[in-house]
Amino acid sequence: MNETHHSFTTVCAFVTMNRIANVENEQGVYNGDLLNGKPHGQGRKNWADGSSFSGEWKNGKKHGQGKFMWASGDEYEGEFMHGTENGWGTRKYADGSMYTGQFLNGRPNGWGTLNYAEGYYAGNWKDGKKHGHGITKRNDGDEYEGLWKEGMRHGTGRAVFANGDEYNGEWSDGASQGTGMMKFEDGTIYLGQFVDDCPHGTGRMTFTDGCTYEGDFADGWPHGRGTMKFAHGLQFGGEWIDGQFQD
Repeated sequence: MNETHHSFTTVCAFVTMNRIANVENEQGVYNGDLLNGKPHGQGRKNWADGSSFSGEWKNGKKHGQGKFMWASGDEYEGEFMHGTENGWGTRKYADGSMYTGQFLNGRPNGWGTLNYAEGYYAGNWKDGKKHGHGITKRNDGDEYEGLWKEGMRHGTGRAVFANGDEYNGEWSDGASQGTGMMKFEDGTIYLGQFVDDCPHGTGRMTFTDGCTYEGDFADGWPHGRGTMKFAHGLQFGGEWIDGQFQD
């Protein structure tokens, strides 16, 4: 009689604790808390492919704080919801880069910083790509602050290049395109239209000796109708081809 009562008490305690040493199947091995036969609470699972998760579970899914490690060497530590990275966390990649910020459905979404070998990016993300306002600085001296779209500079922004040139204006699909101002390293300033990172369209270029050219450009050169004005007052205008005035 006492033995039966003792056994019944043991079973009741086990069910209340909902804890089991190991659950092993073809997917891997789980050790931790269970509820109705599913991981629920604190636990660790090692998958057959080499990945693992240690942290909080809810109804069989990763939910709460935890750390997931991929077989590739990547790892994520932070918030999970319904089985995926959702909320604030840090993902370290096998190549040494690291992202810290907001996640949605396993991808960077919202605000976050990415540090990588060549520099860093800090700003907004959407579906794992730079999107919105952000700043990037590279170790070689290049930097950009402005708008991004699907991982590319797009909208208005300011860039400083490693060679000392500076551009402030419109961008499209990663290139300076539209209206902007370029200050070249030697002091020359161009204000006008750009296409694919080159003065192209109408604009005004002011040289360091005080001379100015105003008119049409193509591929970075005066091309079309334009007027050159010299510092001492002399000027001439007319047709230009590839930077050469046509007499």
